[in-house]
Amino acid sequence: MNDQEEGVQAAPPSGEGAMPRWITSLAPVEHQIGHHLLEALRHESTIAVLTTVIQGEDGVQHAVSFGLNSAQFEKIRGALGMAAPSGDERAPCVGFHCLVNSEAGEPKA
Repeated sequence: MNDQEEGVQAAPPSGEGAMPRWITSLAPVEHQIGHHLLEALRHESTIAVLTTVIQGEDGVQHAVSFGLNSAQFEKIRGALGMAAPSGDERAPCVGFHCLVNSEAGEPKA
């Protein structure tokens, strides 16, 4: 299956040192994000992939992934390290699966 069949738009880098990004309409998330991840890791300088969901001008949600090189990754890590802890208790998660406690105190998966 090629990118055209998958509905993937590969956006070229937009400047010196810029990393490519991939944009697709929402599909089963594990397939879509996995495809973005594998495409990003084909680039030698990619050490991490950042993915988010945006609302497009067409009103359709899109997943957008950016391959990060080591310098970009360090900038993000530094910014996250300076952020104050929120104090919010979060549900323990593994990937997209989070444990949520019900009102009765019984955990739900």
